[in-house]
Amino acid sequence: MRRLTLLYCAALLSAQPCLPDDPGAVDQAGVDLNSLSRSSKRLLRDFDFRLGLRNAFNRRYSDPIASTPGVDTMPQPGRSFFVELIAHRSR
Repeated sequence: MRRLTLLYCAALLSAQPCLPDDPGAVDQAGVDLNSLSRSSKRLLRDFDFRLGLRNAFNRRYSDPIASTPGVDTMPQPGRSFFVELIAHRSR
């Protein structure tokens, strides 16, 4: 059976405080991230296919990464596209 599925995902990341002893640090505001993907089951024999868009509205945000002054956040990628091809064994 061939199936096509459309998927929407919304995620809300809460605000993140930075280290209190780092004078140059800026607290990270909360951000909403939206993603879309389209997938198929058995569209091609022995393969599933998925394509999508992450961070659809190109929100700029950083994640906390360490407990050291100076390097406590890492910028995350903006809008990105992806394609996946999943192989199955022949039956």
